[in-house]
Amino acid sequence: MEFLANIKNGQFKLKKTTHRNQQSKSAFLSRIAKRDPAIEAKRKRSNTQMHIEFKKLLQMFPDGGNVAVLSMSASLCPVTLGHIQAFIEARKLLLASFATNSRPSGLEPFVEVFGLLTANPDRFVVPKMELKGEPHIPLKDRCALASIAVAEIPWLHSTLECGFVISLRRQFPKYRFFNFSLNGADDVLKYEKWKMCTAASRFITMGRPGSTKKVLEGATAAGIDLSVGHFVMGPELPDISSTAVRVALRKGATKELQRLLHPAVMKWCLQHGPYQADSQDVATNKAPSQNRTAS
Repeated sequence: MEFLANIKNGQFKLKKTTHRNQQSKSAFLSRIAKRDPAIEAKRKRSNTQMHIEFKKLLQMFPDGGNVAVLSMSASLCPVTLGHIQAFIEARKLLLASFATNSRPSGLEPFVEVFGLLTANPDRFVVPKMELKGEPHIPLKDRCALASIAVAEIPWLHSTLECGFVISLRRQFPKYRFFNFSLNGADDVLKYEKWKMCTAASRFITMGRPGSTKKVLEGATAAGIDLSVGHFVMGPELPDISSTAVRVALRKGATKELQRLLHPAVMKWCLQHGPYQADSQDVATNKAPSQNRTAS
């Protein structure tokens, strides 16, 4: 693919990503989209659709209010139901109508919550998968699979856009938008991301077995006031990882995959993905079909 060839030829330059350069990664994604006509066309269609659907949701609150924007950047190799469930649980926690005892007392009430799911670029995913001895799913296909996985959820979109919150603030000045980075507890623990939270850059962390308690201990030891709402700890979710999905795909374990993947994502992975039951390295040769269903 021309897109992959461009990356291999070094036309896109960026330092290895860490928890401290997420903004650089977002800018990198935008540059990729603008240099690849197919991705740029998809990005423009996606952005237009997001604005239309978000506008419909905000029309229910004509007087304005606080709106949270959940952002997750991940390898999505492939996207799992665990990724989607993290957004759903985070939204429940943030919305005032779903307030629970675990909701920080100082957290503002929100009239709506939007979600943005971003696939990390191949420059970051390829070496990560190579360390695991695994092939990767190319960015175009990972983006397409993510779009399929969120297609029935109007407040959640797959995007390559950076600075989307700024765009929302300009289009909807009556609303106050708050950005929350959505992560799993294992990733937050690895990079001690609680140290990065501020009023303008907030974090919401979904618990994961073996990591939840350590994250809470680390945040508390760092002097983070969990009642303020800048660093929010969500519920502990079942461990549905992309690693488990790849193992199940290798085994052709359809029943297990039904618990881990959206049906259309599972079908594509079984038929066209690189993690086939009869091969350790099958190239992806067919792009996923995308049909977003508004609801």
